[in-house]
Order: sequence, then C-alpha cells, then structure tokens
Amino acid sequence: MKYYLYDEKTKQFIKEQEGYLDPLETKAQGKNVYIVPPFSTTEKPNLTILKDNEILVFNGNKWQVEQEFYVGKIVDCQGERVSKYVTDNNLTFEKCDEGFKIVEKPLPKEKTLDELKEEKHSQLKAIMQTKRNALTCEYDDDVFDCNEQAQNNMTSLMGFANLGMNEFSIRSTNEHTHTFNSTQLVELATLMSKAVNDLYSEYWGYKNALYECKSKEEIDRIEWN
Repeated sequence: MKYYLYDEKTKQFIKEQEGYLDPLETKAQGKNVYIVPPFSTTEKPNLTILKDNEILVFNGNKWQVEQEFYVGKIVDCQGERVSKYVTDNNLTFEKCDEGFKIVEKPLPKEKTLDELKEEKHSQLKAIMQTKRNALTCEYDDDVFDCNEQAQNNMTSLMGFANLGMNEFSIRSTNEHTHTFNSTQLVELATLMSKAVNDLYSEYWGYKNALYECKSKEEIDRIEWN
C-alpha cells in the first residue's frame, strides 16, 4: 500500500511512502491493516503535469496544481518538492546542498522625481501623436483632416496657388469632394494651422504643468484625456 504525504499546513505534496502493516490490528481483524501516516492520502498525484514553479496541493479530495510559493514561513527544507514558502514579497528561494535557503530579492529602485516626470512626459507625447493623427477642423459645413499628411498636401496646394492656379479639389473626412478657389484655400489652410497650434498649446500647457510638479502625487494628477 502506498501513501502520498502532504504538508500539514500548505497541503503540498512531499513524497510517497510505503504503508506499514499494523501487526496487532492485522491479527485482530484477520486481514492486512495498514498504519495510515498522518497527512497522507492513497490518491496518487500526477507529477508529470507540473510546470516550473508549480506544485500539487491536496484539497481533501484530490490533488490540484498551484503556484509553488506562498506567504508564510519555511516549514521544511529537506529538498525535493517540499513545503517551502516565502515570508513576504521580497524573499525567494535558492537551492542549496541542504535543500533550499531563503534569500532576499533586491528591492526595485525607487524612481526619482525627474524619472517620473520623463515617464509621464512620454505618455503625454504619445497622446499628442494620437490626437495629431486624428486632428480635424470644420469648414463650409464639413470636416477636413488636419493631420500631417493633410498639412503636407495643403503646403503643395498653396504652392500651386502661388503659381496662379485658382481651382482645387479637396476631399473631406466624409468623402465629399469640395472645389476651392485660392481665397477659400487660404481660409482652410488657416483653420488647419490654427487647429494644430491649439493642439500644441494644449500639449505645452500639460508639459509645463508636469515639470513644475513637486511630488509624485502631483504628477499622477496630470491626465490628458
């Protein structure tokens, strides 16, 4: 008869053990009666399914897979996959000749205020680029792109206007084609430039407020939705 031992507290699998006959009970009952080891089961665990940092835990009816380390203390250090768990999040295990020893993990370096500002600034720049790509303006009851491609196209059209061209076709975001004369083209170009300048002004406002922050809490409060 085989028994499979688990830890008293964690219920983690420790090892298998052959059962020993109880001579008195065997004689009294006329059949083999085994001494049941404490904290054991006859339910065989499947160790082949375990991945790294996984253990088998007996839940009272069957074995289930869990993570290897738990909050608590080391209750066994005899090697194999035994009861071992960490005292807090800054401790872990290293295998040694005697079994496992507990070691401290280096605490993550706390970021300086300048580092936090640069991190937040990177977020602001990413938001800025997203808004820039989606930027639009309204003209003649329609909506037109003001992104970088639209700005480049407008620069080219303004060059043709300076050469005397006076009729231009521009498609709106609604896929409507509009015909502009040179005066209207300048008006649209002005609106596009204003939309870009307003966006950058908003960005610079957040950026200036960011670099005036005196604490992490102030930095966290800066949100550009």
